[in-house]
Amino acid sequence: MDIKQAIIINEDLGMSKGKTAAQSCHASLNAYLKSDTELRSKWKSSGSKKIVLKTEASNFNEIMRRAETLNIPCYKVIDAGLH
Repeated sequence: MDIKQAIIINEDLGMSKGKTAAQSCHASLNAYLKSDTELRSKWKSSGSKKIVLKTEASNFNEIMRRAETLNIPCYKVIDAGLH
C-alpha cells in the first residue's frame, strides 16, 4: 500500500517560505502522532512520502472537515499571529 501524507497550505495567510516550512513541519508531526501504529508503520515502510499542496481558506476548511469525517489523521496549525 502506497501512502502519502498531504500537507495543505492555506495560501490566503501569505506566510513566508520559512514560516510555511515551519508550520508544515508542525502539521506533519502532529498528524503523524495522531495516527495509529499500523498506519504509521505502513506510511514509513512506503517511504514516508509527503506532498505539499496549497489552497484558499474556504477550500482549506472544507478539506479539514472531510478529513475529519473520514477519520483521516489531521492537524490544523493555528499560529498565534495568523488565523
